[in-house]
Amino acid sequence: MLHTNLPTPYYQISEEALDREIALLKHAMSTHWGHFIPSYSVKTNSLPWLLNHVKERGLYAEIVSEEEYDLVKRIGFPEA
Repeated sequence: MLHTNLPTPYYQISEEALDREIALLKHAMSTHWGHFIPSYSVKTNSLPWLLNHVKERGLYAEIVSEEEYDLVKRIGFPEA
């Protein structure tokens, strides 16, 4: 666990742990499912740096609103 002097509550994201989980998901799905499109739910956490991070790892954006659509287009997600 990382320690910081940030006021609480705060949400800490480990990019290394996230990358491991993305790799595990892709491996499991490709091994047991075959054709799939890995995606990230934008409504879960719409921080632009995080969305860019998952985009760079090959995930698509799962959106439910026009605002989310506008955000992911600005970030450069491909259309599915």
